[in-house]
Amino acid sequence: MPKTVAEKLISLQRRFLLSTEEERQRLPFMKWEVVMAPKKAGGLGVGDAVIRNTALLFKWWWRFSKQDCPLWKKIICSCTNMDPAVMLRDQPVPTRGGPWKDICQLQIREPWLREKMISRLSMDLGNGRTIQFWEDSWLPNGVLKDMFPRLFSVSNLNGSVIEDCGFWDGLD
Repeated sequence: MPKTVAEKLISLQRRFLLSTEEERQRLPFMKWEVVMAPKKAGGLGVGDAVIRNTALLFKWWWRFSKQDCPLWKKIICSCTNMDPAVMLRDQPVPTRGGPWKDICQLQIREPWLREKMISRLSMDLGNGRTIQFWEDSWLPNGVLKDMFPRLFSVSNLNGSVIEDCGFWDGLD
């Protein structure tokens, strides 16, 4: 999303939250950072439009690398002279504008965010036969049964190892 569009969107959000019925400006009761902060952190959970847009663009970047060759990928590659068999990071950025150019430029503009997202896409858990899915701490945020107690209470996979709780989809 272009910077001007993001700024306009944020401006509309602010005006909606801070205006009265008579469209007169009033003093805000809280900082915009608090409005954007997650509810768990004491905010209103509105979120940052720029970060949300970047995350959505990264989703397309990730899908391009993970899906073999669906129709949408063939069309993108045809319009941008890209090779569907080559990762985006190894291809030149398209010269024509539009959303796909923005997606390809993510690795250049936001390298720290790209690395953070890629590092969280996969994790090595060995053969999946020794780590208990619900009870062991195999995720950075803690034990799943503590993070999702209601889901754990209705699960019929209590005591299962990771191998029993999923399948390998064949993607890298």
